[in-house]
Amino acid sequence: MNKEKAAALGRVNKKILSPIEERKVTALELSHTKLRPERILDGITDAFYTLDSEWRFTCLNKEAENLLRRSRSDLLGKVVWEEFKEAVGTIFDHECRRALVENTTVKFENFYAPLDGWFEIHVYPLEDGLAVYFNDITKRKQSEQARQETEARIRQQASLLDKAADAIIVHGIDYRIQFWNQGAQRLYGWTSEEVIGKSIEMLYDNPLAFHEASKLLLNTGEWRGEIAQRRKDGNILLAEARWTLVRNDEGQAQSVFAINTDITQRKMAENKIEHLAFYDSLTGLPNRQLLLDRLSQALSARARKHRMGALLFIDLDNFKLLNDTFGHDLGDLLLQQLAPRLISCIRESDTVARLGGDEFVVILITDFSENYEESLAQIKAICERIRSAFNQPFNLRAYKHHSTASIGVVLFNDQSHTTDELLKQADLAMYQAKASGRNAMYFFDPDASGNECSRHSGGGLTQKLGEKQVYSPLSAADG
Repeated sequence: MNKEKAAALGRVNKKILSPIEERKVTALELSHTKLRPERILDGITDAFYTLDSEWRFTCLNKEAENLLRRSRSDLLGKVVWEEFKEAVGTIFDHECRRALVENTTVKFENFYAPLDGWFEIHVYPLEDGLAVYFNDITKRKQSEQARQETEARIRQQASLLDKAADAIIVHGIDYRIQFWNQGAQRLYGWTSEEVIGKSIEMLYDNPLAFHEASKLLLNTGEWRGEIAQRRKDGNILLAEARWTLVRNDEGQAQSVFAINTDITQRKMAENKIEHLAFYDSLTGLPNRQLLLDRLSQALSARARKHRMGALLFIDLDNFKLLNDTFGHDLGDLLLQQLAPRLISCIRESDTVARLGGDEFVVILITDFSENYEESLAQIKAICERIRSAFNQPFNLRAYKHHSTASIGVVLFNDQSHTTDELLKQADLAMYQAKASGRNAMYFFDPDASGNECSRHSGGGLTQKLGEKQVYSPLSAADG
């Protein structure tokens, strides 16, 4: 009896409990059905949320909560424009409404100030609203902005370099040109398009000097100097160069930053000033200052080489009469025509100078014989050539003028006398020649009492000219 009651009670309980279990299973299944989409959305790396046609949040994933800094429970069912009022009137507002009205997908970037960030946003239309995917691109935008700012600075710097008057060039260690400013275009004539990628050696007719400077640059990191360069039209210019070696982060030579300034005109002006300082403006011959310098060098060289040299003091005869009769213009013309005649009588290493007025001085230092008598004969022959140079008449405009000269000669082979003393001795010999009747040549005799001179006007030397010595010629380096 008891067993039957227990079985019946069990059947009743089962009938009562079955609907309850079914409801639990159904509720659990419904719960799982809701969780699966949420779990899927939470697994998406992009932030995601949906809006209904009334702009209410209907769904959002974890990444959306993180980026919006609002919880899911706080936003669901809320109107987006009320929760994010700063978005009203922005590109986000405009594009979302366009996607909804036009039923089209839109993609855009937007900066949202309250979140202090940039977002890349994709909006997709749904049947009853919108699906919005977005991700934070702030770092990327900051990187782009930094790059744009860097490029702007580079463009600004390039613009400043272009405005520079100097030629600014950058070339690699392989000599290939990488940068060429407008100053370089103005100076050399080539445009940037014509030279980029080509060798910097195009600026040099003879690149030897460039290669030597480049070696020094690699060794020291900097080179400054003057160097000849070529323009596009083939003309040569002189540049004052300031080159700097640029190294990479590892300290390896990477490129050369060159600033070249055209100093052609400046050097021409300097040379002109120097020429005026050391050369006679009328005849183009060395003046007194350069004469004294070369005479000093000649004395030092003769002392080292133990060779004879000679100083000739030449004065035109009756030159004052020419000036007084025909004027100084014709007198200057005579001096100008005389200069090349004197130069033609000597060798390249000798010097013809104008001391002033109608006075000329010649320094003879070239290859005289080691034999004393022979060297005297050689000096005498040069003096005769000079006297012969006066034989041909000078064409002074409408006049043919005949002139002669008186020549005083002093010999030297050491530094026992100063330059001024030698000039005085040659001058004294010249006045002895004039006193004898002009058109004569006299040698100064240092051994004669009263510094007498020996005359020569067509015959041989009439007086002994000191001891015989061994002399040697001056080289070009001796001056």
